[in-house]
Amino acid sequence: MGTPSKKTNEWEVVSTQVKKCRDFVAGESAVKGEGETYLMKFDPTMMVDRYNLYKEEAQTVGLTSAFHESLLGALTRRQPTITIPTAAY
Repeated sequence: MGTPSKKTNEWEVVSTQVKKCRDFVAGESAVKGEGETYLMKFDPTMMVDRYNLYKEEAQTVGLTSAFHESLLGALTRRQPTITIPTAAY
């Protein structure tokens, strides 16, 4: 996203929302890479190693990117492609 020469309050709010959307569409690694922006410490006294384990164990569902793809398909009038994963048992 381009940066205007004079940032308004509205631009600041929208750019924050756009970044959040892009991070979740990018996937789990992008969300985890932002650290405490999305995965806040639930205990202020949490040690670094315990937080790193918490962050490592965290999962995102991945629905945001799937929804994003379906919206793009709807906008461009492409037929949907559905991939059903095989059972891992």
